[in-house]
Amino acid sequence: MIQGDVQRSSRGREFNLVFYYSPYLSLDIVVITSYDHPTTVNVTYKKTQEVTTLSLDARSYNEIQTPRHLRPSRSSGISNSIVHIVANQDISVAAYQANQEYQDGYRVLPIAAYGNEYMTATYSTRVSQTAFSVIASQDDTLVSLQTSAAIVYKSQNYDQNTPLNVMLNKSEALNIFYKADLTGTYISSSKPVAVICDHQVGKIPISASYFDYLLGQVPPINYLGSIYVLTVFPNRAVGIYRIIGAYNNTNVSIPLLEHSSIINKGEFVEIEVPQPVASLQCSKPCLVAHYTQSTGFDSTTADASMTIIPSIDQFTSDYQIYFAKSAFMKTQQAFIILIILDSEKDGIRLDGQPISNSTWNTTITPNGIYATMWVSVTKGSHAVNHISSTVNFGLLQYGISSGKGTFGLPGGFQFNATYHSYIEIVENPTSQSINENNQQASLFLTCRASAYPSATVVWYKDGEMITTNVATVTNSLNTTSIINVPIVNVNHGGSYLCQFSTSIGLLNSTVAIVEVSAQPIITAMVGNLNPKGGQDVILTCQYQSKYKANIVWLKSTSNGNGITISSSFYFNSTTLRLQNVSQADTANYTCVVTNLYGNDSLSANVVVFFSPIVIHNPSDMNIRIGNTATLLCQIQGHPNPNITWYKDNQPIPSSNYTINSLGLSNLTLQNSFIAGSRCYKFIILLDPPVLFIQPSNVSVEEGSKLELNCSGTSLPIFNITWYKDNQLITNYSTVYTDVSDTNRTGTLIIANTSTTDQGFYKCILANDRGSVTSARKWINIQFKPSVTLTSSTGSLNIIENTTFSLRCQSSGDPIPKLSLFKDGILINSSNYISTSPYSIELVLSNATHATDGRYQCTAENILASVSVTLNLTIYVKPRVVFSPESKGTFYGTTTSLTCIATGIPSPSISWHFNGSVIPGANSSRLLLTSVNFSATGTYQCAFQNIAALPVVSISTDSSNTPIGSAIIIKCDGSSIPRPSTEDAGNYSCIFANGYNSTTSRSVAVTILEPPWSVQNVQVSNIMKSSFMVSWNPPIFTGNTAITNYSLAITNENNKTLTIPCSSSMASNDCVVPAAITSTNFTELVPYKRYYVQIWASNSIGDSGKTVVSTTTDETSPGSAVVEPYALGYNSTTIRIRWKPPTKPYEENHAYFYLIIPYNIKYGLVGPTSNVINGTTHEDLPSTSPIHITITALSAWTISVTWQPPLIFDRNGVIISYNITYYSNRWMHGNTIQVSASSTSVILSGLIPYTTYNVTTRAATIAGFGPSSAGDLATTLEATPTASPANIRLAPSSSRAITITWQPLPLRDRNGIITNYNITYYSSQWMDGNTQRVDGEVMSAILHGLIPFTTYNVTIRAATVAGLGPASIGAFATTLQSVPNTFPINITTAPISARTISVNWQPPTLRDRNGIITNYSITYYSSQWMHGFGPTSSGNLVTTLQEVPEESPVNVTTIPISGRTISVTWQPPQLRYQNGIIDSYNITYYSSQWTHGNTIQVNGSTTTTVLNGLIPFTKYNITIRAATAIGFGPASIPAVATTLQAAPDASPINVTATPSSARTISVTWYPPPTIYQNGLLTNYNITYYSSKWEHSSIIQVNSNISSIVINELIPFTTYSITIKAATIMGFGPSNDAVLVTTLQAVPNTSPNNVTIIRISARTISVNWQPPKLRDRNGIITNYSITYYSSQWMHGNAINTGNNITSTIIDGLIPFTSYNITVKAATIMGFGPASNDTLATTLPAVPDASPVNITATPSSARTLFVTWQPVPLLGSNVRAAVIDGLIPFTTYNITIKAATLIGFGPASVNMQVTTLQAVPDASPTNITLKPSARTIFVSWQPISPRDQNGIIINYNVTYYAAKWIHTDTLQVNGSVTSILLSGLIPYTTYIITIKAATAIGFGPASIEVSTTTSIAVPDVAPIIRRLLLVNNNTVQIDWQLIPERQRNGAILGYQMIFNNTKFKFLSNHIIYVNQTSSNRTHRSF
Repeated sequence: MIQGDVQRSSRGREFNLVFYYSPYLSLDIVVITSYDHPTTVNVTYKKTQEVTTLSLDARSYNEIQTPRHLRPSRSSGISNSIVHIVANQDISVAAYQANQEYQDGYRVLPIAAYGNEYMTATYSTRVSQTAFSVIASQDDTLVSLQTSAAIVYKSQNYDQNTPLNVMLNKSEALNIFYKADLTGTYISSSKPVAVICDHQVGKIPISASYFDYLLGQVPPINYLGSIYVLTVFPNRAVGIYRIIGAYNNTNVSIPLLEHSSIINKGEFVEIEVPQPVASLQCSKPCLVAHYTQSTGFDSTTADASMTIIPSIDQFTSDYQIYFAKSAFMKTQQAFIILIILDSEKDGIRLDGQPISNSTWNTTITPNGIYATMWVSVTKGSHAVNHISSTVNFGLLQYGISSGKGTFGLPGGFQFNATYHSYIEIVENPTSQSINENNQQASLFLTCRASAYPSATVVWYKDGEMITTNVATVTNSLNTTSIINVPIVNVNHGGSYLCQFSTSIGLLNSTVAIVEVSAQPIITAMVGNLNPKGGQDVILTCQYQSKYKANIVWLKSTSNGNGITISSSFYFNSTTLRLQNVSQADTANYTCVVTNLYGNDSLSANVVVFFSPIVIHNPSDMNIRIGNTATLLCQIQGHPNPNITWYKDNQPIPSSNYTINSLGLSNLTLQNSFIAGSRCYKFIILLDPPVLFIQPSNVSVEEGSKLELNCSGTSLPIFNITWYKDNQLITNYSTVYTDVSDTNRTGTLIIANTSTTDQGFYKCILANDRGSVTSARKWINIQFKPSVTLTSSTGSLNIIENTTFSLRCQSSGDPIPKLSLFKDGILINSSNYISTSPYSIELVLSNATHATDGRYQCTAENILASVSVTLNLTIYVKPRVVFSPESKGTFYGTTTSLTCIATGIPSPSISWHFNGSVIPGANSSRLLLTSVNFSATGTYQCAFQNIAALPVVSISTDSSNTPIGSAIIIKCDGSSIPRPSTEDAGNYSCIFANGYNSTTSRSVAVTILEPPWSVQNVQVSNIMKSSFMVSWNPPIFTGNTAITNYSLAITNENNKTLTIPCSSSMASNDCVVPAAITSTNFTELVPYKRYYVQIWASNSIGDSGKTVVSTTTDETSPGSAVVEPYALGYNSTTIRIRWKPPTKPYEENHAYFYLIIPYNIKYGLVGPTSNVINGTTHEDLPSTSPIHITITALSAWTISVTWQPPLIFDRNGVIISYNITYYSNRWMHGNTIQVSASSTSVILSGLIPYTTYNVTTRAATIAGFGPSSAGDLATTLEATPTASPANIRLAPSSSRAITITWQPLPLRDRNGIITNYNITYYSSQWMDGNTQRVDGEVMSAILHGLIPFTTYNVTIRAATVAGLGPASIGAFATTLQSVPNTFPINITTAPISARTISVNWQPPTLRDRNGIITNYSITYYSSQWMHGFGPTSSGNLVTTLQEVPEESPVNVTTIPISGRTISVTWQPPQLRYQNGIIDSYNITYYSSQWTHGNTIQVNGSTTTTVLNGLIPFTKYNITIRAATAIGFGPASIPAVATTLQAAPDASPINVTATPSSARTISVTWYPPPTIYQNGLLTNYNITYYSSKWEHSSIIQVNSNISSIVINELIPFTTYSITIKAATIMGFGPSNDAVLVTTLQAVPNTSPNNVTIIRISARTISVNWQPPKLRDRNGIITNYSITYYSSQWMHGNAINTGNNITSTIIDGLIPFTSYNITVKAATIMGFGPASNDTLATTLPAVPDASPVNITATPSSARTLFVTWQPVPLLGSNVRAAVIDGLIPFTTYNITIKAATLIGFGPASVNMQVTTLQAVPDASPTNITLKPSARTIFVSWQPISPRDQNGIIINYNVTYYAAKWIHTDTLQVNGSVTSILLSGLIPYTTYIITIKAATAIGFGPASIEVSTTTSIAVPDVAPIIRRLLLVNNNTVQIDWQLIPERQRNGAILGYQMIFNNTKFKFLSNHIIYVNQTSSNRTHRSF
């Protein structure tokens, strides 16, 4: 157990943080830093519950960008926009919000450091909000705010006296935003919380023009300190500090500033600190915040920031900090500020190194003298600590971006608060011993600990961390971890321990030893199992055994027993060797391997093949005619030979002789009638020929020699014919070698191959007994590339502003790599497209002068590199750069006008005067001499070249026309190129003669163009199979009408679809009229992504295409579920399985299912289940990300961008990507993981000028999919990181020094060394210079030096990126030389008559050139010839030899091969040989491999060959000449590189891992570099299975170091070998790696499935296993499925692996079942067999039909339905019973029958037929009339005829005379009615009919009656009243209409009225009824 108190700090395991919304901030970054342990971190975005998992190594970091949409809105309230971080080890966290100009960050505190009371720190504001957030760590947290300024929250006012109280739950944040300075707000809470402060627009001071973002997290009040050190930040003039009171009556003291003040809780004092450092003391704990000032108010161009300052007691001793590298922050300057006790400052280490050359400033605090300083650091991670862990110091981070944005934050906190932590292991893992052969045994280890806080646990096996088969559960303080391995093998043996960790430290469990014992396993027997007689056979038994094993070989005998083979035949412990095999060695050989735990054996048949041997020849004999003779011949061989007898070379019929198994043949000659002897012979034939060697796949270079071999055996010997592409080869012959009577090899030789020789080749071996054909093999003819580029002329001229393309096309094998260069610089491949593997195209839009240049296309493969060049010239229109100016001049003087223009080609100029061309004026300067008034006018210069604007010309220069006549002058226009938009305008022609000029009317020229793109394209009305696309017309139509709009629709694979659209004018395309701006696409597939291109067209051309995309809506499944299957588990449980519908079936397409139970027996429908979500599980992505581009950004960084896999290959939601980069050269690489929201990453920390192979792979929740094919990118060159080494200086003369050096180590070159700069300097004479030499040279001679002078020489190597560091100075002194001048200040003085005194000064020091050894004084008198006498005669003498002064010259080297170089040279100049050259030393050395030597040759030799060199290696070669005295100086090194050779070694670290049943993942490393012998071009990977004779060779490019071999055979052991190749050929293969593919489901179903019917409910199913080749593993069990679609009845039953039959019972009688059988391996079931149909025998029904329904379908029919007897099989379920009586009740029963008989009857069921209309009418109708009524009565219909219930009667009356009719209805219970409203005196016919609910029956027989007479309804109408005389009146009237008479008119009554006297006559006159007039006389 370990325990102790842990101090709370800014390190922890759980954090909360928040980012704020701001329009100025584009990036939110979280930086997570680990400490001493690898760490797993989960980052959760609480708003969306997205989780990102990170893995950090110890002392590493991860910089992640959080999504901006997770920021809370900038308004007060509660949000869950929290970032929650949990780690399993201590980490520290920093948060940044930034863009280039606005940024800040804060140190995030862990939850363990949360408190309950806080003070806030913001800043003053005028225009923006300040803010703070309170984050709860527990539910039900009550937060109370006493704000320092009045705020409004949810329409309520709050301040210091009115607290705001809010309840928060865990991971919720209360965000307060208000336009006020909220510094000093007091926050309290019921449970621990965090407080983060923010200021969006921080201006410091508030009057500043520039602002920046302010951000900081404050510690709780109980952690605040009292003593602080205040410092000015780097390059700042002052520091602004706010000291905020946490308690009342807090005294603030800053002695250095003589400041003292008292503040209360929530108050603050703002101090400006102008000194580098000052101390602050608060009498009570206080909060301190530092602010930098905005630009314009400080001494640097940087903006404001806020930093929370730790107090002295919050310092710690170890910081792991990080400065973000994000491109958005663009941090330009990064600093750390250190604060430490002055006495301890020397112990600080920055990244392990002391801090030197720094200035410290000190201040006095109550705790001692503290020193501060700041240090500039690089971006990235830094470790800052003290050599003593007990010494604490403070650290602040500060940074400035290139856009003036500034950030500051503390490096960390350590608080004066602790918590108790402990770890106690309560259960250790126990040692175990397991037998691998025990299938029930498993490995189970348990480790349990109690800890606070909760511990994390890691398992180790043999010292290596393991994660597989590990499960860990944490419950409160207890952590339990278990290793559970259900199937154990020997690899699981070892030492196990678990390690628990908390903040207190690590605690290991005891070690558990797991010993796994196992019997040996033989993996293969390798050897030649079919040798020829006389050969040796070597059989190797390959096995695996953890323990020592013995091997015994057995040979089978004829009785089947095995005999042990003597160990003398063992080649070694695993190999049996049979020498000179014969037929006796044909046998079965068994290898038996035994160890302590068991044995394993494996057998193989060895069959020895040998040619026929004659054992017994037939003998000559003499026989008599008619006698019988027998010829005996015996031949033996294997295979057994066929024997044929011949007589006189003619075969004898086989019926005349016999052949036995021993090769013995007897020919019997019976009744020999032919006299004389005959010659008999025998011939043995092998039938047919047997192939030994077949041709193989070959790749050869064009022009090289190709040999294809075929060999075999037969007798008689075979002939070979060759075929290419199944055509007989006649132009090449076959050469036979290794010829014997039965064997030979035929070689097809093509001496000079060409591409026409490429194809499939095969050989056919044939004799007269048969033939055999080899496999077809591909012969690939590789040829050098050829390349063409757009123009065949080598040059191309293009008019500016046009668009054109350069197409580069190639041919070659292998496919050439195409590259484009412009002016020698490679064009990035992202700028052009690859239209095919042999073609690339560069599109140049709107060409300008910058576009022209020399374009080169290079095609390169392993055979050659060829290029083609195109010189592109852009013609540029003339542009006037200097125009003539208007001027006045004097009469008779000379003046000039100047006009200058540029253009390509150079434009020609013409001058115009008043619109007319001035002849001969073709220069830029127009000179006008002796000007007069006629020169006054308008001058104009015009320029033209081939690219110029249109030139207007007049067809005739002049015309003579009579006055007054019309003249027509044609004005034409032309242009090169064709007119463009800028040519539009008004044109006119000017006519002029000597008298006057006139201008024609203007003509408007409009340039017609294609239209612009359509606008505002939208997709709407999106349905499952249609959507509508609408758009607005183009803004510019091209000056002509739009003719139509075209639309094209494509799918996700960019395939154009033929989809109908509305209003289309074309049948197969979507082309709509110009008047229509919308169309509908129909017949689409539901839930599919579509892309629509739309463009407008006019008579000139098409607009650009606008693309929109949309996804059609989902729809109901297009098919039912597939393969439904139900299995009853017990009486109440059924398991149901099915597969989703086959269509539509898209990625992430959620299916929902409803289960509706149905009881067949009783026909009951149960309740519907809840909706079941049927979304398929996610799987690994099927493919890798696509469209990957790799771009080197710098020497240390590479940009990688990609697109996600195609949607149908994602197999789920992509959650992350892994980007792996690796350099084979330096074994350097890593894998980084990014979230799915990123499709780009910048790889940093790379090695300069190094090629990296970059792969990407995508992951769903199920894991990672396959990696992409490697993409190569080479980092840019950088300056070298080291200097040349082993610098040697040797003075070669008094004025020269020879320098030699060794090149930089490869790892430090960082590119190609282009040159060396050699700097030499003499401080003595201040003489020096820098000499530059080529990067291939390793020596130089410095000339022009000063004799006898010491020079300091340094050397720097350079790449294209610049110079690296200088080497340490080397010193050399030039040799002495004769003085430059004579002695000076020579004086003479005569001393006596014979003596002169001579005095002088030495030459000046600069001219001495060495040490003056003596002086020579010469005196001479010409007067007396006094001085030296005459010279004696000469004597010859030879000086002694010396070493040569110079080296040999003209050294040349020629590489001869990969291991030899020829060297030639010339001797040193004779003047400098200094003797006889008797030998040379040739020294060669390769710094690459530290390989070299020195050889010596005779002095008469000037050439030699260096042998034993390393291929493809650069050697420096120097030569020194020697006399007898010794060697002179070495020559300047000559550089030579040996040729390439085939590699000497195979690839290393070859691993082969089965990744699936049909794939093996193979990885390897290249051969060690020293053995590569050149540039590796490719690898050959060979795989071979002896079991199935399955093999192939895969060739990959040399930049690939892993491959997945596909299309393998499951559960098959393959031998994997790899060999590498240079251009010189392949090297050796590695030792074979054996790997077995995983098992797979069987390929085929079981065979021969047969069915036997046993009874009505039982069948027997029998089958055979799948063929061995198709099993794909070990068959573990079979599944037999039976199903009746008739009754949806079925099940699946499983059997064991050795069972091939089963009985199925419980079936339904007389029912057809489909029976299928499928086999399973451990990977699952293979395909089911074809349906086998079986019908059970019939039986009598067990029950009666159920669910009987009888429904009256009419009054006389019943429709009866029923459910058949369950599982009976009848399809009859209904019947119609007719001829029934309406409205009558019937009893119904039903019973079912099979062929066997009827079953029971159903229960009686009653049903009543429907009503019908009555069959008869009412009877006994009686009528009683009056004048206007008739009383009608009747009798009802008899019950038999009623056919239902009489509900009413209809009484119909009808008067034919007046057509008066009506029908009255009465209730069915009534049998009488009074008809009223009738017409008097009218005969009515009356009928009655009765009605049921169905309708009326027949009407009764008609009865009639006449109504009585009544008075007329109206009076007659008087038509005329005529006074005949005084007493006579004639009256005429109109008769009453008959309809109104109501009977017969008997007469009329006339009543007279005297109007005069007003009286009425009572006299009545009656007239006859028929009269219509009357004459009346008065009386």
